[in-house]
Amino acid sequence: MAKGKKEYSFKKCTVNVDEDQIIEHKGDGIRIHSLSKYLRELESKTDPIDFTLKSDSDVVPQETEGLSE
Repeated sequence: MAKGKKEYSFKKCTVNVDEDQIIEHKGDGIRIHSLSKYLRELESKTDPIDFTLKSDSDVVPQETEGLSE
């Protein structure tokens, strides 16, 4: 059976749900995308899909030893 795949990846971005925006922060400026546009492309009212939201950020340790502040 053949399989198709849709995947969208935005690096270094902020998300503003109220303004329906995904804002990518690039070295040469910003790029603004429509959040709802990508959700509509993935929308499936009858067939189940896999859906992942991911956020990577630095975690501040509770304590450090031997590291300069």
